[in-house]
Amino acid sequence: MTVSLCSSSSQRRRNPEEKRERLLAAARELFMSQGFDRTTTKQIAKRSGVSEGILFHQFGSKVGILKELIYVFAQGAVSEFTRGDIAELNSEMIIRRLVAYIDKDREAFSMILDHPALLQENGIPTIADLIVPEIEKSIRAFFPNESKLPTDAAIMAEFQFSIVEAACRGWLKSKSKEQKEAFIQEGVRSMNALL
Repeated sequence: MTVSLCSSSSQRRRNPEEKRERLLAAARELFMSQGFDRTTTKQIAKRSGVSEGILFHQFGSKVGILKELIYVFAQGAVSEFTRGDIAELNSEMIIRRLVAYIDKDREAFSMILDHPALLQENGIPTIADLIVPEIEKSIRAFFPNESKLPTDAAIMAEFQFSIVEAACRGWLKSKSKEQKEAFIQEGVRSMNALL
């Protein structure tokens, strides 16, 4: 009788998607606890229990991991923003939806905001790059007759996102849950002033 010293192939090998998720979770944890610059790929691999070679195969580099983390966060924000009939969105709904999404993961939002130069240098889209076009779509849906638009929809979308971003930054900087509503209301007033 022969006894196999190796377990089955499926037991020995982890699912590639599971490895990817473990790498992302470890990188995120390390980026938040010690910063992007001080985190090495070796630390990420060790924390995740996945080889450094798999990390490079999956993401190419540490920047590739950051890019994926930002993309996942931004796509979630876009999904939250575009939920339901986009033509029915108003200033308050836009701000409340995005603030609620950011509130679920403040650390990720802060991490993304802390690396604008790194994102730009590596061609990584920012949250604004992904969300502003969705805001523009809602503006165009709200004003189906282009001639009724009070201004250029793309410019208006940029300004509206800037207001949301400023409200979120201020609220997160204040570290006060009580201030959240004040920042939302001020953001709504500012957005409505644009219209």
